[in-house]
Amino acid sequence: MARLLGVIGVLLFCAGLDLLWQSRNDLLYWLSSYLKIFRGTLKVPQASPRDAWAARKSLPPLPKTQPHRTVAMVLGVGLAFVGPLLIMVSLVILLYPKM
Repeated sequence: MARLLGVIGVLLFCAGLDLLWQSRNDLLYWLSSYLKIFRGTLKVPQASPRDAWAARKSLPPLPKTQPHRTVAMVLGVGLAFVGPLLIMVSLVILLYPKM
């Protein structure tokens, strides 16, 4: 049981890395978008997130290149995080079987 859990953890981690690798080109888009929103909050220091979003809209738009793989990135990060957790759980089960 514990070994199977470890194998599933390795597979989930590899699947997460694969999804992140496939969406690596969109990382620059999300980084520049975040920086624009962050700069908008610096221009209006006491602004709420809605005001920062309005300040971001006043900046020049980002170039449209291709659809952005947001779901793939979020799912990839999630799987790359859950995989090692399953591996650690399987190691705990193997090392401490009487808990």
